[in-house]
Amino acid sequence: MTVATAGRVLVVDDEQPLARLVGEYLTRDGFTVNLAFDGSEAVRAAREQSPDVVVLDLGLPGLD
Repeated sequence: MTVATAGRVLVVDDEQPLARLVGEYLTRDGFTVNLAFDGSEAVRAAREQSPDVVVLDLGLPGLD
């Protein structure tokens, strides 16, 4: 039996513990979650993974 996911989410936050916590909650709710911790990494992940939604912290180091 295949279980469908709720969608793909990219969580972007330079506070890594907070990003991981948000990711854990979303994973528990059936989402496939990827994390990024700075703006450049987020842009790269968004291009490669084509998430359905991005949870984005404003004011990231390097690239907002």
